[in-house]
Amino acid sequence: MVERRLAAILAADVVGYSRLMESDEAGTLSLLKSYRENLIDPKIAEHSGRIVKLMGDGTLVEFASVVDAVACAVAIQEGMATQSMVLPEEQRIVLRIGVHLGDVMVDGEDLYGDGVNVAARLEGLAEAGEICLSQQALDQVETKLDLAYEDLGEQQVKNIARPVHTYRVRLDTPPATAVRPGRGRPAIALVSAMLLGASLIVAALLWFWPSSNQIVGRLSIAVLPFENLDRSDATGRLSDGIARDTITDLARYRDLDVIARNSTAIYKDKAIDAQTVGEDLGVRYVLEGSIQRAPERVRVTAQLIDAESGAHLWSERWDRPANDVFAIQTEVAERVTSALGGKNVLFSESRAAAKRKRPSDLEAYDLWVLAADALLQTSEADLRQGIAYADEAIARDPGLVRAYTEKGWLLLNLTKYTKIYRETHLEMEHLARKAIEIDPYDAEAHVLLAFAAGMLGNNAESLRANNRALELNPSSADILNIAADSMAYHGKPEKGAEMCDRAFRLNPHHPNWYYLDCPGGYFFTGRYQDVIDIMNSYDAIGDLWSGGLIWKAASQAEIGGKEAAAATVAELEHRYPELSIESLLSTQWHFDRDQERHKLLASARKAGIRICATEAEISQLDSPLQLEECVVTRQAD
Repeated sequence: MVERRLAAILAADVVGYSRLMESDEAGTLSLLKSYRENLIDPKIAEHSGRIVKLMGDGTLVEFASVVDAVACAVAIQEGMATQSMVLPEEQRIVLRIGVHLGDVMVDGEDLYGDGVNVAARLEGLAEAGEICLSQQALDQVETKLDLAYEDLGEQQVKNIARPVHTYRVRLDTPPATAVRPGRGRPAIALVSAMLLGASLIVAALLWFWPSSNQIVGRLSIAVLPFENLDRSDATGRLSDGIARDTITDLARYRDLDVIARNSTAIYKDKAIDAQTVGEDLGVRYVLEGSIQRAPERVRVTAQLIDAESGAHLWSERWDRPANDVFAIQTEVAERVTSALGGKNVLFSESRAAAKRKRPSDLEAYDLWVLAADALLQTSEADLRQGIAYADEAIARDPGLVRAYTEKGWLLLNLTKYTKIYRETHLEMEHLARKAIEIDPYDAEAHVLLAFAAGMLGNNAESLRANNRALELNPSSADILNIAADSMAYHGKPEKGAEMCDRAFRLNPHHPNWYYLDCPGGYFFTGRYQDVIDIMNSYDAIGDLWSGGLIWKAASQAEIGGKEAAAATVAELEHRYPELSIESLLSTQWHFDRDQERHKLLASARKAGIRICATEAEISQLDSPLQLEECVVTRQAD
């Protein structure tokens, strides 16, 4: 006997798949694989869906709930739109999706019947980036999801006898403006729409009419270091970690500017009022709290303050078993965003849905904080000790993603002493992939992968990983800054410069490494003086690396500072006598476009920087990019 059941079916396929494959088969397959692994499959799992089959460019998914199916479809389309923004239009992968509630026949893991067929026809009716629903699906979700719908009327579709009444999900329209011809709304819905409209007006006033000390045009918050009430070193590290993770959680919200930890850490152990912090950092809201530990319990308090008026908007106290402190972190972030107005103020269409994997071992967490602190040090001994802390944290809690990413950055900093680059980048890539395997929603794991892949010359994967990191934590100053570095190599220097500007704004008391990620974006957008200024700031600690000297000399040459450029080049040759532009292009600076490569070469020549590697130097490179002018020179020698 054939088994039948009622199921919500989601059908999706790629618009223009044949064109994309013909244009760039390998790139299309790689990008589609990345979307499936990092966005589509996780969203399906998050909404309790079951993938029935994959069909090259298409996907068929079963859900027990229509609400879950539609919510999943919306999350996928919004995620795809966000991630594809930085790609050229002709390279973008865009989906169309249909959702239907109907009867299906079950054959092993496969499904058949009108329920599947109607979903597939609805997907065919959807335009690029859209979602179409049947009447049956809409009836289940209309009052349960905060969405707008457009009535497309009766649609006659292939191999379905009766017309399918179809609705389009309006992803670009506020729910209160939804129109369904021929169906009246009860009075309570009208009142709700009016209240929603009033809320949106208030939100708009907050958005476009900020106080004078607020970051212009944005809701903004600073999370102060949590006060360590029992004064023990372990609790101090825990309080630092809680504040750091709360900042990370809040940075998931695209429309909330969150000041980075470095800029709030200066207030640690200082008696300072929220209004002063608001003026110093240019934020409207301040979150402060405290933490106290007993052998088996932890007490955490938190309060949200309006920095303009000094009013307490919300406060709460938790008294929980010690390991519950990680659940408290999530609750703090959620309560803060709720107090700021929930989805009416933090506009729901751009909120990240990522839920990071929480630590499970307090001692491992303590070791991670020690490793993170070591990253702020500069000596070889400190960096190696930090790596040891990270290794010990991983041994205690193999699921602690933060320890893997921290180790990756520590290894990178250690190359200052080891001069071992490729092997380090490969190890960083391995650590990033392991971290993403454990928790695909950890943004720092993705940005670590982006950096390592870029250094190894895999720019396509680097760009995908950057996009994913920015989707997960769009308001993280650290991630904005790190991701900005690679934008110059991906042919998007304007984007990189913009991201650096925002990172500096969100982290005015930033660490020195912020300077390292911005010269490319500034240089290729003609901001030569900015390059010189940030390189001078970094060089104040006596640690200007080879790339920084090149950007600085090239910028000095571009603005006519021949003597200054010559002095910088002399310093470059003294510190790095073996360095050439050709070797850098072969090992670390992998440009997607000739435009940036040619611009760098022209400015380097103007500054007098050595362009060509020697025959001996070329022989030491794994995959040398040999410039034509250099080949001629070496042959002549």
